[in-house]
Amino acid sequence: MPTDDPPDPTTITAPGATPADLAELEASIARTEAEWQRLRAGSYEGSDPARLVTCVVDGEGLVVRVTFAPAVARHDPAVVEDAVLAAVAAAQQRLGDACAALAAGATPPATAPPSAPVDGSDDMVGDRSGADGWRTAGAPPGGGVELPELHGGVLGGEPR
Repeated sequence: MPTDDPPDPTTITAPGATPADLAELEASIARTEAEWQRLRAGSYEGSDPARLVTCVVDGEGLVVRVTFAPAVARHDPAVVEDAVLAAVAAAQQRLGDACAALAAGATPPATAPPSAPVDGSDDMVGDRSGADGWRTAGAPPGGGVELPELHGGVLGGEPR
């Protein structure tokens, strides 16, 4: 009987998963979410190579502050413009590097390798890669619905 209530997480298990595995996975998810929140709450600083401009961005990559060196007035406006763009890019790159480092540490759990087919087909049970991943495991290729013959033309126009 279908219900609108979400499934009870204590009754959901992955094949071969133990309660300890699930508890470890939930703890890992909680740690990763906390780290993402920490990154989003932080600020990231960058400057141009000549150190004319320093920029600070927030955890979303939006500019919070731009600071100019006292010597900036001696430079051509085009040079200052390039320095501002370089400082913003450097600060956003630091944010990106922090996010990439966190993402690299948040690897999904290892799954069991595909097992040999039991029905004599070429389909590997559990192999969900490529276009075949959209089929039901073990279903033969081409088991979909036949499309009706399609005719070209302009919508609402005379049929040819």
